[in-house]
Amino acid sequence: MFIDYVRGVIVISMIPPDQASIIGLDLGTYGFHRGTEGDTNICKTDNVVELVNQVKGYFDYNKHPYSFSESIEVIIDEHNENVSAFNEFKLEADKIKNGDVNNEELSDFQSFLSTLPRILRDHQLKSAFHLYRVGNGANFSVPGAGKTSVALSVYGKLRDEGKVNKLFVVGPTSCFYPWLDEFRLMLGRDPVHFILSGKLQETRKLCYELPNNVELFLVSYQTLLNDVNMVKEMFNRSKNDFYFVMDEAHYIKRQDAAWANAVLQITNGAKNRCVLTGTPMPHSYRDLYNIFDAIWPDNPPIDSNTRMRIEALISQNNDVGVQNILNETVGPLFYRVRKRDLGLGLQEFHPPIIVEMNMHERMIYDTIVKQIRDFARNEFSREGVVWDRMKRGGITRLRQATSYPRLLETAITDFDSNIDISNSEVAGSIKGYDELEKPGKLVKLIEMVQGLQSEKKKVVIWTHFIGTLKMIEKELQILGFNVKCIYGDIPNEEIEGLESREQIRKQFIDPRSGIDILIANPGACAEAISLHKTCHNAIYYDLGYNCAQYLQSLDRIHRIGGSENVTCNYYTLQYAHSFEQRIIDNLEDKRNRMFALIEQDYPVYSLDITQGNDSFELELFDEIFEME
Repeated sequence: MFIDYVRGVIVISMIPPDQASIIGLDLGTYGFHRGTEGDTNICKTDNVVELVNQVKGYFDYNKHPYSFSESIEVIIDEHNENVSAFNEFKLEADKIKNGDVNNEELSDFQSFLSTLPRILRDHQLKSAFHLYRVGNGANFSVPGAGKTSVALSVYGKLRDEGKVNKLFVVGPTSCFYPWLDEFRLMLGRDPVHFILSGKLQETRKLCYELPNNVELFLVSYQTLLNDVNMVKEMFNRSKNDFYFVMDEAHYIKRQDAAWANAVLQITNGAKNRCVLTGTPMPHSYRDLYNIFDAIWPDNPPIDSNTRMRIEALISQNNDVGVQNILNETVGPLFYRVRKRDLGLGLQEFHPPIIVEMNMHERMIYDTIVKQIRDFARNEFSREGVVWDRMKRGGITRLRQATSYPRLLETAITDFDSNIDISNSEVAGSIKGYDELEKPGKLVKLIEMVQGLQSEKKKVVIWTHFIGTLKMIEKELQILGFNVKCIYGDIPNEEIEGLESREQIRKQFIDPRSGIDILIANPGACAEAISLHKTCHNAIYYDLGYNCAQYLQSLDRIHRIGGSENVTCNYYTLQYAHSFEQRIIDNLEDKRNRMFALIEQDYPVYSLDITQGNDSFELELFDEIFEME
C-alpha cells in the first residue's frame, strides 16, 4: 500500500482488493473515506504527522506492507527535526528552572530590571528569568506570589529588545485594574490602554481595527469569545507585535469549553505567550492540556500519544506515573513558587468565636429545624433529583437563619417550595425581626470592630448573603463607622456616578482615607483583589462550602508586598447549638488538605474554583435530620 500527501489530502492507494473492505472500515475510524477509485481511501487533515503515525501504527500492528511518498517523508523528517529541537530547548529550560543559568544572560536581564521602579524579590527574579528565556511559558505560583509583576517585567524586557510592543491580557474583569496598577508600579509609566469588556461591539471593533496607539488591551474571556474573529484579524495585521497573557487561566482548563476554544484560536497570532494561574489543575491532570496547547499552539508538548498514556495512568490511579510524564513533557516550561517560598508572616486562624443566639432568632432557628425535620419525615419516600433539591433548600434555609433571619422572607429558586415559612408560627417574628432584636452575631461583630478601630486596624468582613451585607453596613453606619461594600451589584467600572469595585478597594487600602471597614461577598471579591498592604484582619460572619473561594478570600490579606512582617488574623463567628460547626469543620479539613496540595508541583484539586460542594449539603442534611 502507498501513502501519499497531495494538496492537503492524505491518499492511501494500492490496497489489496481482498482486504479493501476490512481495511477501509478500520481506516474509517481515523476519518478516512473511500475515494473515487475502489481501492483508495482519502482524508483531509490539518495534522498530517499525527494521522500518518496512526495509520503507520495500524499497518504495523496488522503487519500490512506499506510505503510513503517523498512528500510525506519530507513532512515526517521536518517534524522529527522540530521535535528534536524542542526537546533540546526543554533541556535548556529545565536547567534554567533548576538554577543552572548562563551568567552573562542573567546579568543582562538583571541590568534591565535595575532600570525599573520596582525591585523584584528573589523568587520573582528566578521565575521572571525562566519565563523570559523560555519565551512561551507558564507561572503556576501560588496566589499572592506576584505573578503579574513577573509577567510585566518580562514584557518590559521583550519590548526593550524590540520583540513585542503591545500587551494583550485576557482574564476575569476583576483583574483589569490590578493589571493597570501593577503596570504603573512595575514599568513606571501610564500605558495607553483599552478595557474592551463592557463596551459596545462597534467601539470594540474600532479599537481592534485601529490599535496603533493602544499598548495594553484588557479583555474578559466572555468578550474574547464574542470577538474572537476580530482579535484574530488584529493579531494577523500586527505582524507578531503582541505579548499575550492568559490571567487566572483556570477559566480555560475545561476541555472543549467555549472560552478555551476562543483562546486556542488566537494564540498562534501572538509573538510570545504566557499563562498565569495559581491553581493549574482544579479537577485533573487533563486540565493542563488546554493550557499548554495555548502556550505552544504549533508544537503542543502534550501530544495525542502522551495524552493516551496519561489517560491510561489516570484510570489506574497512578499519580506517580502521570507526574513523571508531566515532568518530562511540560515540567521545564512552567515555574511554580510555593507558599513557603514567599517569606510571609504568620496566618493566625483563631478558634471560632461561639455566640449565643438571642431569643427570637433561637426561636426562629429551632422552628425552622423542626419544620424541616417534619417535612423530611413526611417526604422521605421521595427519591432522586427533586428530593435532593429539597434537601439543599432546607440547608439554605438554615444558613439564612444563622446569618440574618429576615433572609427567610426571600424565595429560593428551584427548590424548597414545599417548606412554607410564611405560614409558620414564627412568620411574624421573621417579618418584624428588625424591631424585635439584633442578631447575636451582629452584636459580637460590632464589639470586635470597635476593638479593632480603637487600635486603628482595618478589617474586612466576609458574608455570603447580600441581605446580611446590607444589614451589617446599615448598623455600622448608624454607629458612625465609615464602611464600604463590594458585592455583585457593585460595577467593575464607574457607571453614572456609581463607585466601582476598584475605587472602593483603593479607598479601603489608603491609610488616610478613613475607610477602615470593608464588607465583601466572596463571590465578587475573593479573586484578583488585593487588600494586604494595609489590612491584616478578616472576620467571617458566615461561611459557605466553596473551599477554593474561601482560600482565595484568605489570600486577599496575605500576599507579598505587605504581609511579610505582620501576622494576619482570621476570625469566624459561630452560633452555639447550631449546624455551623459542621460547616467550619468541613472547610478546615479542606483548607488543610489544599494547603498540603498547593506545595506540590502538580496539585490536582478535587475542589472546583467556581463550584460549591453539593454532596456536602446532602450529607449535612442527612446528618442534621438523622436520615437513613
